[in-house]
Amino acid sequence: MIKLLVIADDLTGAMDTGVQFSGKGIRTLVTMDPGFCAGRLDADVSMDSLDVDVSIDSIDTDVSVLVVNTESRHLSASDAYQRVYRTAQSAKKSGIAYVMKKTDSTLRGNIGSELQAVVDAWDTPDLMFLPAYPANGRTTVNGRQYVHGMPLELTPFAGDPLEPMTSSDIRNIIGRQCAYSTVSAEAPDRLAGMDSGQKGKTIHIIDSRTQEELRQAVHWLNNRHLLLVTAGCAGLATALADALEFDKKVVCPESKPRFPCPDFPFGRMLTVCGSLNAVSQAQIAYAADHGCIVIKMTPEEKLAAIDADEWLLDDKANEISRLMDAGKDVILAAALGIEDVASGDRLAQGNGISGRSLSAIISGNMAKIVQAVFRSQDRILLVIFGGDTAIGIMNQLGVQTLEPCREIQPGIVLSKLETGSKTSWLVTKAGGFGETDILKKIRESICPTLKPNESISPTPKPNDCSTEG
Repeated sequence: MIKLLVIADDLTGAMDTGVQFSGKGIRTLVTMDPGFCAGRLDADVSMDSLDVDVSIDSIDTDVSVLVVNTESRHLSASDAYQRVYRTAQSAKKSGIAYVMKKTDSTLRGNIGSELQAVVDAWDTPDLMFLPAYPANGRTTVNGRQYVHGMPLELTPFAGDPLEPMTSSDIRNIIGRQCAYSTVSAEAPDRLAGMDSGQKGKTIHIIDSRTQEELRQAVHWLNNRHLLLVTAGCAGLATALADALEFDKKVVCPESKPRFPCPDFPFGRMLTVCGSLNAVSQAQIAYAADHGCIVIKMTPEEKLAAIDADEWLLDDKANEISRLMDAGKDVILAAALGIEDVASGDRLAQGNGISGRSLSAIISGNMAKIVQAVFRSQDRILLVIFGGDTAIGIMNQLGVQTLEPCREIQPGIVLSKLETGSKTSWLVTKAGGFGETDILKKIRESICPTLKPNESISPTPKPNDCSTEG
């Protein structure tokens, strides 16, 4: 039965957190439908893409961790609060013992309102917030968030087109949307007010410079029964997977092949990059220099649905399919550089479209292209950069649940992807995660003998991919 509910605000975050549990043999399910927990929500919360009323009781009894993507990062603070509150409240009523609010490792999104929603839904006086993710260079020192040793406001995240991070002060970030007290501590044994009868609801921010520090903090909290309501990202999830007593069993044996596997059953690799993060852009540039074919969307293709020119998307999908049939690995990119972004912005402004709306339209059009490619390709390794892009594609493909299989690198997650009668493989990552040569390493970790432009046999041998090991 479900022991832990994780509430994430985007899909890549849901996946890189869920895999911390599944990678340790803990059955984990990621759902893209907030209604999975909350049932059919009232009309005052926009749920246009969701029309499913599924109860927790319908989930397989051997699922121990349920990760719900509320897709609330770009909502208003009040709508994000409602979505998270109802999800958390329904889970508590269902008897789930623990809840973890998954936050972005660079603190983007509705951090304050969503933390407050969990506190209110669980009616708890204290929430433990451990936002570090040391394996990906995210550390918390003196209540401030750092990326590879740099404060947030001095990193590329300060230039995020939708939510520039102008401060690394976690108390300040939370306080913009949350009415509750916030205190920070270098270690959990220095938490202010915990032993002094402090009244009122409090969010406790705990430093971690390394995963070992984070593990020790979680161990200390667990011994004092203070892990019922927590918040953080994949670093915290790793520690919780060890601290909480989960039933461990084989996870998705049919979808966890031995790696590397020379004749792994997929065709070419299609990468879809909707992220404008400098890290993702550098990764695309590196891949282009090492054999991958990069195709970027034109401004007209980005707005094709608005202009009723969806035939442009079909043409783009046909172009990608022809390249993949010829044995090419292909990258579909929303933009390559500042000028591409600017040209799209100018066209959007001419059509009266806001920045957030433009992002959603582009994600939707990229998803339609991917869907068309899937119709013509039997086997695909699909790699997606960015949570907005990932959820758009999953919605277009009609995928509502995923089970993460393994982590290729920190924050880079492999999952089995079922679309109708076809089985493919999906790799997801946040825009700011990964080394410059990440696409090369993704392919090498799965199929090291296959080069970017080398053909493969159309039919894999039945016994080439063992499910053991």
